[in-house]
Amino acid sequence: MKRQWFTGLTGALALTWTATPAIAAPGDDLNSLIDDYWQYALSQSPVFASSLDVSGYEGKVSEPGLEAQTNRVDKAQDFLIRLEAID
Repeated sequence: MKRQWFTGLTGALALTWTATPAIAAPGDDLNSLIDDYWQYALSQSPVFASSLDVSGYEGKVSEPGLEAQTNRVDKAQDFLIRLEAID
């Protein structure tokens, strides 16, 4: 009887742990922000990415236009907002 109770309890706990959304710690948020920024930086500097042997950027160059620069500024502001939101 004790074994069935224990098995039921561990099963219920396992369901609770998998069904409950994880709350990200500030360190996790920061790591996610850093990863997102790095990926964005590589996408905006494909020659640099290629020099680091990051695949997928071969033969590409940065977009030089004013609209692209405006988009970069907007994205930088988004990253700053995310950074300021981290406790």
